Amino acid sequence: MNRGTFSAIGLVAGVIFALCTGSPATDVWTADPIMGDYEGSWTQGAKGRPREMVAQVIPRGEGRYRINLLPEFDMRCPPYAAVDAQTEGKAVVFENGSWSGRIERGILTGKGPINDKQGMFELKKTTRPSPRLGAPPPDGAIVLFDGSGFDHWTGIENSGELKDVTWKLVNGAMEVAPTLADHGFATSIATKQPYRDYHLHLEFRLPLFANVIGQSRSNSGIIFEDYSFHELQVLDSYGLPGYYDECGGIYKVSGPQANMCRPPQQWQSYDIEYHAPRYADDGALLQAGSITVNHNGTLVQTALELPDRPYALRQRQEKPNSRTVGRIKLQNHGDPVQYRNIWLKELSK
Repeated sequence: MNRGTFSAIGLVAGVIFALCTGSPATDVWTADPIMGDYEGSWTQGAKGRPREMVAQVIPRGEGRYRINLLPEFDMRCPPYAAVDAQTEGKAVVFENGSWSGRIERGILTGKGPINDKQGMFELKKTTRPSPRLGAPPPDGAIVLFDGSGFDHWTGIENSGELKDVTWKLVNGAMEVAPTLADHGFATSIATKQPYRDYHLHLEFRLPLFANVIGQSRSNSGIIFEDYSFHELQVLDSYGLPGYYDECGGIYKVSGPQANMCRPPQQWQSYDIEYHAPRYADDGALLQAGSITVNHNGTLVQTALELPDRPYALRQRQEKPNSRTVGRIKLQNHGDPVQYRNIWLKELSK
């Protein structure tokens, strides 16, 4: 589903571009010098006390940007303002009601009201890396991917049929392949072995698709194979509210406690504690599964109980061998998402 405030024109343009080229844009890894986080302060008058202010600058394609002006990062709070901006020469400028400003040479300046009081702001571009990037595997961990190959993985279709791995290695990372222009599904990968209770660490990087929104904006996911479908979403949700279908959310179950998504093209981290469900011989649920998720150093899901669907019970009773319970899948949803530094530490129950 699509969420966003900018016009459908940009969405249509992005779709047309993808369909005409037959593949995702080739510049999805080219850095956008304007995109990203800015931090600084807002001040009312020459003698006013500075108030912290931050911003998220989100590319919308064709020289357009969405700018969220916020009290602070990584909090569920209403923005001071959310404005549309446009490239003019070497700068990006905006004027939206009582807010106006410009971005130039990595500095966002402007004016606008807080609590009905007019003030000036100056914010400088900053990068906030995840503190968990490069986390080494602890003693006894299973290294599922270290950049050298796919020894622990197999290709897998949505039907469950196992295939050869089609993904590729790029500079010590794995990249989803093949990519698709229609946001469809292609061959995903899954661990060859199932696991029950564990701490899983992985890092991911999202390409930039500025002309599209919603579920088409760089989509993948971590799927925990069970009779019910449970997916930890991997999606470019930078600057969005943080719904259940956005990054850090358990798809259609629970939104993240805060949207910790970094800008696309920046490496991010997940640390996941997963406890598998337990079933009786007749398929009845004895204990629900649960998941805790740390996204970029902050808890976004805490001991969340995973629902057991009615169809899952029927499947356990009628087709008990239809699932390899405990296998971990990385989803191919058509976009060239990258993963690296994947390790797993099994936990005692």
